[in-house]
This record gives sequence, structure tokens and C-alpha cells, in this order.
Amino acid sequence: MGGFSLDWLVDAAGALDDLGGYSSSFLLFHMMIPFHKDETMLLLFCQVLRGWDRNLPQPRSAWSMIGYLMQAGTSLEVIYSERTSRHWLHRLRRLIEPPAPFIMNPAEPKDFPLGRWNLCIGGAGRVMHGYVNLDLFAMPGVDVAADAAGLPFPPGIFQRVECDAVLEHVRDPAQVMCEIRRVLAPGGYLHLVTPFCHPFHEYPKDFRRFTLDGLKQLAGGMEVVAEGWRTGPTATLLVIVIEYGKLLFPFRAWRAVTHVTLGWLLFPLRYLDLLLFRAANAGRIGNHCYVWLRKPKA
Repeated sequence: MGGFSLDWLVDAAGALDDLGGYSSSFLLFHMMIPFHKDETMLLLFCQVLRGWDRNLPQPRSAWSMIGYLMQAGTSLEVIYSERTSRHWLHRLRRLIEPPAPFIMNPAEPKDFPLGRWNLCIGGAGRVMHGYVNLDLFAMPGVDVAADAAGLPFPPGIFQRVECDAVLEHVRDPAQVMCEIRRVLAPGGYLHLVTPFCHPFHEYPKDFRRFTLDGLKQLAGGMEVVAEGWRTGPTATLLVIVIEYGKLLFPFRAWRAVTHVTLGWLLFPLRYLDLLLFRAANAGRIGNHCYVWLRKPKA
């Protein structure tokens, strides 16, 4: 059976349990494809994967499973590359793309100190000056491709960590937070941003939503130095109306037209959140919340 055996499959299953991240299955498949062409063993390995993650589909063939696992990485890479592509079609798409249906809370702090080494988790598609940019998949702009549940850095190296809209996509937020605390220097700062009332979005999976209380519960002994709502109730209303409008049409082209039309019509309403951020109950249907945490010095 080529270079692999049932013992190897057992070891691979154990490695998956140890790694505990979506990327582990993707990486193991990526490693085995060039060296092994035995369809029987590939199908056996698919069953190992499905035993580890029941969200994976029952494959028609081993190669269909490979395609499924690679799709998450390639689809994200396409999305991010199109943001800077000079192809005329992509430039036209960016030109007609409506403004974001939200406005950032101007009261959200941004000035906590940076150090010599700083980490951005989930920064694919963004330019993060002064940060080591880590994401699940290797693509342009990413410095380190790794699972946040197992950060490949020594303890206490980063003065500041940005974790923006990431925790909803990880399988074990508590484990990710443990890893962030480990690599954060004593006295260093962690900036967490997560969605609350926001539509489902897979990058590559979408598992949960957070309240401010939920974020603070994950602090694990770190001090809360600031908290609030990054995007407010109007943002929630607008993104839901746009997504609802797209649901009414069966064809992708129609949904795209609906997205552009509603986006341009509705975006001026986003400025209402500049008033609603001050409302005591804005968080009841807030869109994204944030906390700043500080790791104790001792």
C-alpha cells in the first residue's frame, strides 16, 4: 500500500486530536497527496478525518474530500487577492462596491502601546505595519500560517496582540485565549473584537457569537482596561436587511445586484450609530463588541 499503513492512519488520527484545528486536516492532506496515490488508503484516511470532524461531508471519492478541504483556503485567497488586483473586472467591482453598512465607534481606544514585537491574528487581506501577521492559510500579506490554538512563538514575546473577528471562527476559544496569554508579554495588551448580532459568515467556519460579558469571561485573570461596541444597532439592521434582500433571489447575479443596490441606498443610515453609541441599551442589538485586556506584570 505504498508508503502508508493502518498504523500511520492511527498516528495521523492522534495528530489531528492533538492539533485540534481545521487546518490540521488540510495540512495532512496537503502533505500526503504528492507521495501517495493509493485510492483505498486515501478513502481510509477520509474516514479518519470524518471521525475527527463530523462536519466534513461523506466523500464520493478521496479526491472530492481533498477538494473540499482545499476550497476554504483557495476561496479566501481569491477574495483577498481581488481586493488589490489590477484586473479591469476586479477594479470595476471595487468601484461599484457600496460603502460599508457600518461606522466605527470613534470612542474605541486605539492608542495602547506597541512594542518591538506585536502580533495580529487573522490579518489576511490587511496590511498590518508593525505586526507579525498570522492567519490560518498562507497567502500574500501573511507572515506566519498557523492555527491560533497552537501559536508557534515563545512565551512572553509580544507587547500587543490584535485578535479582530477571529474567535467566532475557532473551535476552542478558551484554548486560543490560553495561547494568546502565553505569548503576551507581562504588562502587554490584547485587543479582542467579535460579532454579536451579525449574519453567518464562514471563514472557513462560523461557530458562535459573543457578548461583552462573554468576552470578559475569557479574560482568564487579565485586567479589563476598556470595553464597548465597535459597530452599533444600525449596522445590525442594515446588514440584516441587505442579507434578507439577497435571500429573495435564486440567482447569484440577482443577489449581487441586490447587494449593490441596497448597499448604496442604505449606507447613509449608518451615521445614526454615532448617536446610538451613547444609548445605554445600544448593546442589546449591537453589531460588534470589543475589549482591551492587560496581562498582569507579575
